[in-house]
This record gives sequence, C-alpha cells and structure tokens, in this order.
Amino acid sequence: NEAFRILGLISATPYDLKIPDSVTKLGDGAFNSNGYVRSLQLSNNLREIGSSAFSGLGANQNDLITFNLPDKVEIIGENAFDGAKVSGTLTLPRDVFIESYAFRNCSLTDVNLDERIAYSQNLAYLFSGCDNLTGHPKPLRMASYSTGQPDVIKYGYGMYAQCTGFTGTLTLSNEVGRSTHVEDSAFSLCSNLSSVEILDQCYLKG
Repeated sequence: NEAFRILGLISATPYDLKIPDSVTKLGDGAFNSNGYVRSLQLSNNLREIGSSAFSGLGANQNDLITFNLPDKVEIIGENAFDGAKVSGTLTLPRDVFIESYAFRNCSLTDVNLDERIAYSQNLAYLFSGCDNLTGHPKPLRMASYSTGQPDVIKYGYGMYAQCTGFTGTLTLSNEVGRSTHVEDSAFSLCSNLSSVEILDQCYLKG
C-alpha cells in the first residue's frame, strides 16, 4: 500500500529537497540530473529508490549534500546516486538489495558496511570513483545464495576502482566462519595504495 510514487522533478533554481514520510517509493530518474538541489532529507518510510533517482544531484552547487539513508530502505536501484554530490558517512540498512553503480563518483567520506545486505550478482563498481573515501577499504557482508551457509565477505567487481583516497597497505583477511571474496578490478587504479598484504586464503577472481 504505497502512498505516492514520485516520477520526476526538474528545477533550474537552488532548492532544499525534503521528501515527506508519506512517500515509500521513488521512481526511476525521479531527480536525475537535478544539479540545483542543495540539501536532501529522505522520507523515514522510504522503501525503494529507483534507478538513477538521484544521479547528478547537486552537481551545480558548490557545497556538498549530507543525508541519511532510512533504515526501512529495501531496494537501491542501479546508478541511484551516481555522480551525486552527497557527502558524509553512508550506512547501508540490513538486507538491502543494491544494484551496480549505486554510489559511483559520490563525495562520501566513509561507508558503514557492518550489516549484511541481500545477495546480488549485480554489484559492479558500487563505490568506484569515490575519491574522498579514506582509511581501509571495507568489504560487503552479503547473504549467501545458499540457505544455511555463512554470510560472504566480498569486495565486488570494480567496487573501489579509482578510489584514490586509500593509501598505504591494503590488508585482506577472513573473519571467523566467513571467507573473503575479491572480484576482478575491485581496487583497479587505486593509485595511492602502496602494497597488498593477504593474511588468509582468500578467493581471488580476475
């Protein structure tokens, strides 16, 4: 029983975007390429963010946009925040389903990936080009595709490609009862990483 479904909005003047709590879904391209948004407040009851819903958000503004992802979000579509000028720490809700390029080329400074997300084969370049990410690259904790199997610790295809904010040594290790999977190009062109240290038997693909 959805309240509203926003299909799209274009503005040529700066404005603050507040999505009311009555909204549960945002359609594909809802605010795509709207570069004049200067602040963003999402509905607390938001469950689905469509593909390219916020692509390029705030691109014409000098200041970065901070926002919080509501705990009730279940689906984040492909390219949802691709190139959006969103900053701060992103915390992914438990069991959320995410598609490729969702946060590519954003201005995020940190990501909290402690919660398990839904299993997905379509997770390419999730945070690629997020140059403001620093410290140690964090893996996804993904529900296994096999019922009863432990969660998978995963660096997806191109996940942190071109993230130049990471420096020093990249250390890869397993957790108790969970193996680490590293897919092709996960750290491609992370030019400021100096070395890679593999402490356990990880699954490397690519």
